[in-house]
Amino acid sequence: MSNTILSSDWIFTNFGAPIKGGGLEIDSKGYILRVLTSNQLTGLANVEFYPGFLVPGFVNAHCHLELSYLAARVNRNTGINDFIARIEEVRNDFDKNHRVEAAQHALYAMQDEGIVAIGDICNSNDTVALKADSTIQFRNFIEVYGLNPLAAQSKMDKALVMKELYSNSSVVPHATYSVSEELLSIIYRNIEKNDVLTIHNQESEAENDYFKSAQGGMKKRFESWHLPLPQFIPSGKSPIETIRPYLPNVKNPFIFVHNTFSTKEDIDFIIENFSNAYFCLCPASNLFIENSLPDFSLFSNLQKRVCIGTDSLASNDNLSVLQELKIISAHVPEIPTYKLIEWSGINGARALGFDSWVGDFKPGKAPGIVWIEDVDVESCKLTEWSLSQILVHAQTK
Repeated sequence: MSNTILSSDWIFTNFGAPIKGGGLEIDSKGYILRVLTSNQLTGLANVEFYPGFLVPGFVNAHCHLELSYLAARVNRNTGINDFIARIEEVRNDFDKNHRVEAAQHALYAMQDEGIVAIGDICNSNDTVALKADSTIQFRNFIEVYGLNPLAAQSKMDKALVMKELYSNSSVVPHATYSVSEELLSIIYRNIEKNDVLTIHNQESEAENDYFKSAQGGMKKRFESWHLPLPQFIPSGKSPIETIRPYLPNVKNPFIFVHNTFSTKEDIDFIIENFSNAYFCLCPASNLFIENSLPDFSLFSNLQKRVCIGTDSLASNDNLSVLQELKIISAHVPEIPTYKLIEWSGINGARALGFDSWVGDFKPGKAPGIVWIEDVDVESCKLTEWSLSQILVHAQTK
């Protein structure tokens, strides 16, 4: 089969400036052979033109695929405490067949939209078989939580059993506020060289209040559940600053998710203390739960450290990476589109450890090719009507 050339108004390579009117020469399996300028396309036959943008396959750096069955089961804008309470209330109302079927539909939708790699939170074995059969590449995060210090080791033991079920997996803490000192220490002792780590960080103002002064709804919720508070509460410090002593000298990629109520000082502290830190933004979920957004200006100059996630269908209307980009672009139009595409591609691939085969259009890779249509070609911007679809599937390892 002969090679194919795809062209568009703009080609976003994720390793250089966008190419106006450029093209991609690919082989029959989707591997990039050449990235072409508009001049290089002149006179070539059989060029397929797609109006809009061509971009590398999307990377969803933070997802809860197994919570797909909770779509339309949770009210908007109730805050993190009521959100978690509602999840606990309804999560056992559905049998495994229903949960797996919902996850399967969500997985198909993400694949059609152009997502080629996912960092997925796992609290059960519901998605093991789905992932084994999927063309999407997964980094699986076996999430643990618990405030009872006496149960810390049993929590880890169960997580290590589940870790064996999933490939590309590591055991990670759920959030800064949901782990005891003992559990954090056990997690740290079990970190392996090739693990990727992640944690929910500053998703709500209630989290900051809980750490700094042991006040507010988060403390009341734990007390109502008769859970012991960690000895470091209140610390008078930020969440990550408080738990940092229990995670010393971590060199692994570490994805801090949400950061909705993070300040410049919080971000600077993370960068100074975690050498391989990434910040994952999930704006649609932030609007759904807290009706708030991160201060995007704090992240726009972090270059390679920012990636994009969708969270779950419990806190989002869909699992669309493009929708997340559209929200950011609408609120902060000064962030150039090429930077958003990097966040949704190569940066997420680096964070998950998949950048050697997806994330950009460097020759020799087969990262998947996504067509984004209904864009503003002149200003090189997304619009509220922009849609994406996968044209060429990735070849993942």
